[in-house]
Amino acid sequence: MQNNYRIPREMKADIKLWFIYLSDIPFIAGMIIFTMFTAPILAETGTTLRFAYYIFNVVFTFIFIAKPIPQKSVFNLMVQSLRQDLKKYRSVDFQKYHVKKEVD
Repeated sequence: MQNNYRIPREMKADIKLWFIYLSDIPFIAGMIIFTMFTAPILAETGTTLRFAYYIFNVVFTFIFIAKPIPQKSVFNLMVQSLRQDLKKYRSVDFQKYHVKKEVD
């Protein structure tokens, strides 16, 4: 009996730590640094506004690291949309019918 299994040469998967992925850690660290540098601007306004600012940044960070498409975060999708060539036309269903060539 001969089994014809396809064995991939390379597998690409993100490493998950508790509830976040390893690739999201640089974005989270960047947001923490950004929040710490911009928080002193709100020092004169009081603690209520500063607390609201921290909560806003935490919510904003979790929205950006959410993955609506598997293996693609919102931040990654935004960067890809900014980098794409706007002179090319692609139909709405491009990803559905686009066939990648398989490398042996």
